[in-house]
Order: sequence, then C-alpha cells, then structure tokens
Amino acid sequence: FVQALAMYSMALEHDPRAAAVRINRGDCHRAMEEVGLALEDYQAALDMAPDNTEVRIRLATLHDARGLAHFDRGHHTEAAAEFTSAIRCLPQVPHYYMHRSAASQALRDLPSALQDLRRVVELDPSNEQVWARLAGFGDVGALLPRRGSLTDL
Repeated sequence: FVQALAMYSMALEHDPRAAAVRINRGDCHRAMEEVGLALEDYQAALDMAPDNTEVRIRLATLHDARGLAHFDRGHHTEAAAEFTSAIRCLPQVPHYYMHRSAASQALRDLPSALQDLRRVVELDPSNEQVWARLAGFGDVGALLPRRGSLTDL
C-alpha cells in the first residue's frame, strides 16, 4: 500500500482535482489504518464530486465505525457526532439512526433518541429492533397511526 499511496500522491500533484485518485488514496490510508487521512481524502473527493455515491458510502462507513468505537469507550457525545456525520453522507441508512439513538439515549437525550427511532420506522417499518426499542420507550402506540392498521404489524 505504501507504493500505491506514493503513486496516488504523485498523481494528485499533477491533478489535485482528481476525485477518483483521492478516493483510491483514501482507500490506501484506510487499509493502512490511517483513518484520519482516509477521511481527509474522502472528504476532499466528496467536495469535488458531491453526488459520488462511492465516496459517500466510504465516508459514512468510516464515520459509523468511529462512532461505534467511541460508543464502546463510553464517549457518547463523540459517538453521536460521528453517527450524525454518517447520516449526513447517507441519510437513507436506518442503522445509522439506530446507532445515534443509542448514543442519545446514553446521553439521556430521550427526545432525540425517540426522533431517530421514528426515522428508522419511516425508513424500514419492518425493522423488529426499532419496534422493540420503541416498546421500551412506551412509544409504539404513537407510531401506529402512521403505519396504518394493526395488520401491518
């Protein structure tokens, strides 16, 4: 990866606006566990190509992984911030909201935790985990009118 990293860096000297090269160099950094540098390259690529789904996926995945690591260490504020970054990249992914909800709940920010769980229901109404979590909040009944009839359960 070191050689590839050097080659991508040389290519960027010639064309600093090459989003694909930034993505590839970010992949090298990620493989070398240089997450901060990978994030920098991915973010630069996203700035150059805002509609690039590949870079959005990479960014969201890294932010989610960093959020989970923070969460596991009990750094819930940092975890919530990383999950928010993942959501900004890919707002259609339900488990990013589930993760942020857990961080919000750990921070005792129950309104935010519930809001994220409700968003998961909108994105994936058949997600059994979200219904179990909502039941713990006593919030399932409030969502039933949005879902339709009880036969939808």
